Amino acid sequence: MNYRGLWIATAIGLFAACDAENVQWAFVSNPSGSFGTTGGAVLVIRVSSSSSATSAGDFVRVEGLDDRGAVSVLLPHRGDFGVLSRTGSVELRSPALAYSDVGGDHPGRVVLSGATLDIPPAGGPAALRVRLPDAAAVHPGGVGKGTLHVATSGTLIVLESGAGLVVFGEREDPEVLGLSASLTTTPGGEAYALRLLDGRLRILVAPPLPEIQQRLQQVPSRNSVRLLGPIGEVLAELPSEVVQLQGGAGGLFVQAALPQGLPGDSRPMHLVMATDNRYLLRIDG
Repeated sequence: MNYRGLWIATAIGLFAACDAENVQWAFVSNPSGSFGTTGGAVLVIRVSSSSSATSAGDFVRVEGLDDRGAVSVLLPHRGDFGVLSRTGSVELRSPALAYSDVGGDHPGRVVLSGATLDIPPAGGPAALRVRLPDAAAVHPGGVGKGTLHVATSGTLIVLESGAGLVVFGEREDPEVLGLSASLTTTPGGEAYALRLLDGRLRILVAPPLPEIQQRLQQVPSRNSVRLLGPIGEVLAELPSEVVQLQGGAGGLFVQAALPQGLPGDSRPMHLVMATDNRYLLRIDG
């Protein structure tokens, strides 16, 4: 099934049915993350009225609750990636993690039981590292205990285990390198690279960061703004007057407040996107 086409077709149908004079709702795409390339590009949590998004290192971070209990959500400033950290597990969502093999299509979402997060100091090659009890839970090319190295770009991920390396995000499909290379950094230590068996250095290059037109669309006929996700799907359409462009201040690209909620759901809502990250965090008050 072409999930990207399904999302966009559904969104267009909803837009056509919307009252053109009163755009007051958000379109949420696959918040559970159970299918599709992005693994769910809208992250939905609940927080108290005193909670807010804060910038910590390379991330925007919010503490809250979801249907599984207490959760910490992290959105890297650069790149398409979402992290949900819970007691006893770490959930990662990114198109870079989606792939197909003989077992079928794997969504851009992994829930890693027993994994732990390691957030290194800013300025190095990694935005975060995830320590894994079972690397095969991410990809069959991993064996035993391992580590997911998430680059500061947020779209480049390297799985390291006793079976060697698997690189996600640099190419369309995961690249299984095995033991033919080791993980290192560029001479300045700011980015990841591979040390090949013959001693040559291969610098890993993440996809380019999205342009503003890949993230936001003005709809003059309705005086509204559409927020776009990692594969171009519409995540939300909102009245223009509630959308605040942040320009990177505090690690944010955009914020939008919906104190009256949506038709049929009167809970106050706040929407947040990080600077160069196309995942949308919906915070229900």
